[in-house]
Amino acid sequence: MKTHPRSSLGVRRPGCGGLIPLLPAVLGLATALGADAWFPFVVPGDDASPSFTDFSAWNPRPAGADGFVRVEDGHFATDSGRIRFWGVNVCFGANFPEHADAEKVAAHLAKLGVNLVRFHHHDTAPSPRGVLLPVRNGRRELDPAQLDRQDYFLAQLHRHGIYANLNLHVGRTFTEAEGFISQGLPRKVRYDKYLLYFEPRMRERFKEFCRSYLGHRNPYRDNRRRADDPGIAMIEITNENAFSRDGAEIAASLPAMYRLEFQRQWNAWLRTRYGSTDELRRTWGAKNEPLGEPLADSAAWAKGPGNWRLHQSAQWPVEAVFGRPGPSPETPALRLNIRRPAPQTHLQELQFPNLRL
Repeated sequence: MKTHPRSSLGVRRPGCGGLIPLLPAVLGLATALGADAWFPFVVPGDDASPSFTDFSAWNPRPAGADGFVRVEDGHFATDSGRIRFWGVNVCFGANFPEHADAEKVAAHLAKLGVNLVRFHHHDTAPSPRGVLLPVRNGRRELDPAQLDRQDYFLAQLHRHGIYANLNLHVGRTFTEAEGFISQGLPRKVRYDKYLLYFEPRMRERFKEFCRSYLGHRNPYRDNRRRADDPGIAMIEITNENAFSRDGAEIAASLPAMYRLEFQRQWNAWLRTRYGSTDELRRTWGAKNEPLGEPLADSAAWAKGPGNWRLHQSAQWPVEAVFGRPGPSPETPALRLNIRRPAPQTHLQELQFPNLRL
C-alpha cells in the first residue's frame, strides 16, 4: 500500500460525518521525504501497536456496557445515545479462530476503527469450517469445540468494544441424510433460502438450531446466553429473502414433496381469506375474456405448421416433424431438427406472418 504525503488525510469523529485532520503528522512526513515523494508502508494483519492511526479508543468498552442496541427514530442507539457501526464479515473457518489468534484479530480490528463483526457462513460447511458436525443418525448437532472458539472470539471482540451480528441461516442445506431432497433443485432455491419459508419439517429443524445456538451460554462472558448478551447488537434470521424475491412461480418447478406442500398451504390460506372460489374470483376481478385465435394450434400441428411458416435455406436445412407427442401424449407438437446450424439466427426461423397486436 502507498500514499502521498500531500494527500488530505483525516479520521471520522464518532457520531458525525466530519473529519479530524491529521495534518501535523502528514506535514512532518512531507518535509522529511520531499514534496513529491511516495513512501511504502505495510498494515500487518495482527498489528495493534499504538500509532496516530489507532482508533480503538473510540470504542466504548466492553461492547454492551451501554445496554442493548436498539432502534430509535430509525437509528441504532444504546443507553448512551446513537451509535454508528463500521463493520466487517468473517466467513467459514474465520468464525472460529484459535484463542491466541482471536486476541490478535480483535485488537487489530479495534485499532482500525471496526466496532461490529458479522458472523457469516458459519453453517454452510461442516466442522471445522462450520459450527455444525456432520450428519449423524439423520441429524446435525453443534460442535462443542467450534462453539468454544467462537465464544472466546466473541469475548475478545466485546472486550475491545466490538459488537457482533450473528447470522442464523446463511448456507445450510438440508440433505438426503437428514430426510430431505437436496439434489436436482432449481438454482434459485439453493441453500434452502426458499424452502425454509414454508417446508414444515425444515422449519422445525431450523428452530432447533436457533434455540441451541442462541441459548448457548458463553463461559467467557459470565456464562450469559447469547440471547441475553448486550454485546450482540443484532441477529439475522435468514440471509437473502429468496422467497419474496423470486415469488410463488418457483414452486411449480420443485419436486412433488415440496410442490404439493406449497400448494396445500397456499390453498389453505386462500380458503381462510376468501371462503370460496367464487369469492376469490370476485375479489380478484376474474372474468372470461376471449383471447382470439390461438397462435400455436396443437391440432393443426398434427399434420402441418398451421399459421406458422418455417424460414430456411438449402444451405442451412431444418427438418419439421409434425404430430410428435407434446407435454401430454394426446397433445400434438411440432419438432424442429436443425441439420446444420446457421451462422445467423434469421436464416433459420419459425415465423408467424401478419401477426396483429
